[in-house]
Amino acid sequence: MSGGWIKLNRTLLDHALWKGERYTKGQAWVDLIMLANYKPGFFMVRGNVVNVDRGQVGWSQRNLSKRWQWHTKTTKSFISSLSKHGMVTLQATPLTSIITICNYDEFQSGEQNSASQNVSQSVTQSRTQSVTQTTYKQEVKNKRKKELFTQPTAKQVYEYMQAQGCTKFDVAAQFVDHHSASDWHLAGNRKMKDWKAAARNWLRNEKRFNRRPFEKPENVVQIDPRQEQRKNAQRKELEEMLNGITQ
Repeated sequence: MSGGWIKLNRTLLDHALWKGERYTKGQAWVDLIMLANYKPGFFMVRGNVVNVDRGQVGWSQRNLSKRWQWHTKTTKSFISSLSKHGMVTLQATPLTSIITICNYDEFQSGEQNSASQNVSQSVTQSRTQSVTQTTYKQEVKNKRKKELFTQPTAKQVYEYMQAQGCTKFDVAAQFVDHHSASDWHLAGNRKMKDWKAAARNWLRNEKRFNRRPFEKPENVVQIDPRQEQRKNAQRKELEEMLNGITQ
């Protein structure tokens, strides 16, 4: 079979079966492809930075000879042969040599697909995480809305105070009127959070200061209707007398 391609993991480069014997030319060619950088990078040579692009091998021919267990002349001849057939290009520098694999992407098409899949998975995970965070924030926001203070009615306060042992509706009405006047704010302009706690405190103060209901005030003087009629009659008679003298 001559069509298609297979994937080789780069961990093979350090396997004992791969490095155990003198390399063949075919093995050396595959080794070059696997040694090539799959993304731009760099390495240091005697304190100098050497940049390496995708598809390039930053190995000197001397080091390749040691790796392949070849004579240096054999390695140079092999690289020269690959160059003549358009398989690689060689760039010599004072520090090292850079071997570029021609048509490197054709050998690594699967790697690009894998990279695309990784990017797609990363984007999907990022979106999922974003949706999860948004959902969590919305849940927290909804929870806070539920915890917002709702003003009670006089009936609700009265029913709660009844459960606390107070049967006077006027006490509940006074409580609601008092706090409604301040828009249900406490001392220091703090918004009330729990009206039931405030109602319990109100009842304790009710007993402490012995407040009296406003429905039966004892200090108001009641007016007799008959006395009011007599005063009106006397006022009318006086007005008639004054009018007669004037005429």
